[in-house]
Amino acid sequence: MSLHSVISNAFNGNTSNLWTSQVCSDIAEFVKKIIEIGKEDELTAEYRLGSRAIDLDRFGLDWLTNALFNIIIRPLSKHLFRDIEAKGDLDWRQGYVATYDGSKEEHLVSHTDDSEVTLNLCLGDKFSGGELIFNGLRGEEQQHPHGRFSPRIGTAVLHAGRHLHAVNKVTAGNRFSLIIWSRSWNGVRASTCPCCWLNRKKDNLCICGKRWN
Repeated sequence: MSLHSVISNAFNGNTSNLWTSQVCSDIAEFVKKIIEIGKEDELTAEYRLGSRAIDLDRFGLDWLTNALFNIIIRPLSKHLFRDIEAKGDLDWRQGYVATYDGSKEEHLVSHTDDSEVTLNLCLGDKFSGGELIFNGLRGEEQQHPHGRFSPRIGTAVLHAGRHLHAVNKVTAGNRFSLIIWSRSWNGVRASTCPCCWLNRKKDNLCICGKRWN
């Protein structure tokens, strides 16, 4: 599958989906094969369904992550997040597939990401539950209203990394999501402790400061 064919199929004029269901299914099937190999191969034994995120760079799909990062995430972030999250251009990304096993009712507790901006793209498969729940922005006294997103194959959510979010229990089937964390190492992280920035600390009492070094 070439980069040109993926981009052509992904942006086919369907305004409701970022990617076609066929592209998503192809990637999901690729991940399933990795999981199957992990059942017998000691080198990839950690890649079991629901046990660990599958890093796309490791399995030769870095070009796919790069395409989403440069075509979707960076341009949109310049308009949506530049003044509050990504001060300076985004210049780093990590792409992985998170899997949830419905037979174990797997879920994810409320958390924030170590990123300025996160893309969450639903790859399928057929599953029940697994809604994405948003619970406001960490570090802000005025919490935003709660939001709920029901994943549908090919659709994506772009959100601030410090946006608290959780995944409800997957009660049947298996849920596959392509996640891309994006950072600005030469921007906000070049002069600010990421943890302090994420939590919007107002003082200078940070273990990364001169006082501690």
